[in-house]
Amino acid sequence: MVKQVLYLIVFSFLIILIGCNSSNTPVTQNIPIESDSKISESVEAKPIESNKPDDISEITEDEWSYYFNARYGFSIKYPSEWTAGEESDNGDGKSLYIGNPDIQILAYASNYMEDTSDPYHEDENVQLQRTRLENGYESVLIVGKEEGKVLFDMVYISTQDIEYHFYASVSEKFFEDNEQILLKVAKSLDSPE
Repeated sequence: MVKQVLYLIVFSFLIILIGCNSSNTPVTQNIPIESDSKISESVEAKPIESNKPDDISEITEDEWSYYFNARYGFSIKYPSEWTAGEESDNGDGKSLYIGNPDIQILAYASNYMEDTSDPYHEDENVQLQRTRLENGYESVLIVGKEEGKVLFDMVYISTQDIEYHFYASVSEKFFEDNEQILLKVAKSLDSPE
């Protein structure tokens, strides 16, 4: 029961936060599709040396874990080295990374309601970029700074009005070390259509 109340509070907070940033004009109408240039430039991150492979394709298939969400039928792959949490009680998604309070990484879905949902976080601290998921679906990548952390949110809204998210709110260091991995995970988001 306590777990359900906690999930409800977190979900309500996200809805309120998103609702505070809403507007009556859809943001996605004016966002050009851009190449997958270095996203870190949009959040003024400084490159640092990392032990991660420069070419994300060097990561083998057995180094990825897969999550399938039965309620909404979406899947996503993420590095096996991440410790994932349990699926939420309502079955809308789960945390893909637990154990560090400075890192929140989630995969989830919800019903999109045009009059109340604004998944595009319209404010001056974020940049929106149209991109394509690995499955070819057009989505919107939101990158910016929020409460001293890097916000990285891949959003796809299906023709059935389901809103799919790969959401990360992470420290700048984690983002600098894992930017290409976060992008690879985000683009692996797959949903029924």
